[in-house]
Amino acid sequence: MLPRRIFVANRGEIVARVARTAAALGIDTVAVAARHAVPRFLAQEVTRLHLVAQESSDFYLDADNLIAIAKAESCDALHPGYGFLAENAAFAEKVTAAGLTWIGPAATTIAQMGDKHAARQIAMAAKVAVVPAVFIAADSSVAATQKILAAFSSQHGLPVIIKAVAGGGGKGMRVVHDAQQLLAAVQATAREAQTLYRNAALLVEKYIATPRHIEVQIVGDQQGQLIVLGERECSLQRRFQKIVEEAPATCLAETQRQGLHDAAQRLGRHVAYYSTGTVEFLFNAEQGEFYFLEMNTRLQVEHTVTEEVFGVDLVAAQIKIAAGESLDPLLCSKRKPGGHSIQVRIYAEDATCDFLPAPGRVLAFHPYHGTGIRWEIGCEAARDVSPFFDPLLAKLIATAEKRALAISRLQHGLARTFIAGVKTNIAFLQTLLAHENFQQAHVSINFVAQNITTLLQTMQDNAQQTELEEIAEVLLEHYGAEGQDRGMARIFAKKTRDTAVMILQSYTDDEVQAGCGIYAEVSFFHFVLQRQAQGMAVTVGCGGRLHHAATAPGTWEAETHTSAAGTLTAPVPGRVAAVNVKARDDVEEGTVCVIIESMKMEFALKAPGAGSVQEVRVAAGDLVSDGQTLVVFVAE
Repeated sequence: MLPRRIFVANRGEIVARVARTAAALGIDTVAVAARHAVPRFLAQEVTRLHLVAQESSDFYLDADNLIAIAKAESCDALHPGYGFLAENAAFAEKVTAAGLTWIGPAATTIAQMGDKHAARQIAMAAKVAVVPAVFIAADSSVAATQKILAAFSSQHGLPVIIKAVAGGGGKGMRVVHDAQQLLAAVQATAREAQTLYRNAALLVEKYIATPRHIEVQIVGDQQGQLIVLGERECSLQRRFQKIVEEAPATCLAETQRQGLHDAAQRLGRHVAYYSTGTVEFLFNAEQGEFYFLEMNTRLQVEHTVTEEVFGVDLVAAQIKIAAGESLDPLLCSKRKPGGHSIQVRIYAEDATCDFLPAPGRVLAFHPYHGTGIRWEIGCEAARDVSPFFDPLLAKLIATAEKRALAISRLQHGLARTFIAGVKTNIAFLQTLLAHENFQQAHVSINFVAQNITTLLQTMQDNAQQTELEEIAEVLLEHYGAEGQDRGMARIFAKKTRDTAVMILQSYTDDEVQAGCGIYAEVSFFHFVLQRQAQGMAVTVGCGGRLHHAATAPGTWEAETHTSAAGTLTAPVPGRVAAVNVKARDDVEEGTVCVIIESMKMEFALKAPGAGSVQEVRVAAGDLVSDGQTLVVFVAE
């Protein structure tokens, strides 16, 4: 029997996504929101909100508290979404022990596949190929480590990639090309892994220079049925994290596709998998070989593209399977994808600064809607993007009969979408989609890293500002330094003689004045104005490009912070996770002194040179702002 009420133990767009499907199945949902900042999109989707004083990442990691809320709200099931505790076996066990239905796979399966080393052993037992690798235990001595590394590099050569066994999301990794640097790199990675994950165990793998990232969607029920619903390509990544995903993968020959599907199905059956899950592979296109990478025992962020091409609802499948139902015969029959679907992740981040998160306040958000366009949205205007959670703002999905048309729809959607107040990666995504290699589907996991200089230069070249500057000038003139609408009646009636700017709509939304218009009878633009201490600031968006201007120097653009010699400063606002040094400690260049958590990322801040610590100005748990001085050094 389906549950009556589901507690969605997560936040943002995935909560709204689960709530929509639950409502379609006649199921109530409960979610958490901060009392002082309830998102409108969330209030509209869920049946009931459980209000708390303040959200924090620790809140969503407190298993006992989340279960207590679910019980207090009379829920009989819990959906973990993704991230936080979604792949935490202990949490799944506690949920079940509390009498709630866990909407996900068995806790034993989560535990089996959550450890990289253990998962490799299981894959090999299921006769699924893995990348050659060697395990280095946390307590391995220097001599033993040297012996292991020498034997492995002698057999498989260099380069290698070093991975923290407990790591995830691209963190805790190093690529090594030089044998002389191998031991030092292993030791450094172990130290960081111990600091970040409290587990110094490592895997050293043969490094594949230009792999593609292909993942296979599986769905199984508790009666033993397990099917494959195609594959997705997720090769466009930054910092080993996905930003563009598509289905199906166009790089595969049919024999290769069938081989991948068969391998994923063997692994799923080997662990008696049920619920939705994803088996991820590295695909060496040059050799035509694929290797098991990991298994995600949850719903994937990119599940949307599979839903689009197969016409299925994977969240509905999760809920029904958790309730003990067998796989829907219609689900089992939809084995061939129809059309092509591509998803891009819109992040609050600065592509020009190594994709650092860019928290702040969203002043305006106008998503484009059209044929073949789907949105999954986790932000809205007049809301803060917190430094304590993932910087994902929204996902834009475009689907069409052919890949080229899906790309065109995606480009059009990005160009007509306006987000102001925080920096986003929209312009960078547009540059990626327009690149010839992506257009021809010739990419790899390393494409962004290897072409970042060219990509950023292209992005800058495309950002021609002349028309935007003129639009901004007109807007500031007509709205005036005090924010008064002095000329709107005249602008609505006709174009002024001295400008090609025509405003179509203007409205007040919370603390900003916003609207849209046409420039030179051709270019459609959005705008948002915000009152500052001195005058007004405006952001204009046109064709995916943004321009900022102000009537007087103000606080519109964040100050640029640079680290003074002999100091360590915070690159982003966040919370101090750990402080590894104290006054009078001697440090070497590269010593990890402070770790900051911001937007689900951990930044290991290192000493700029050899010397001693003069002063430590923060402690674990402190909140810090962008550019704040954390540690002061005395040079050696």
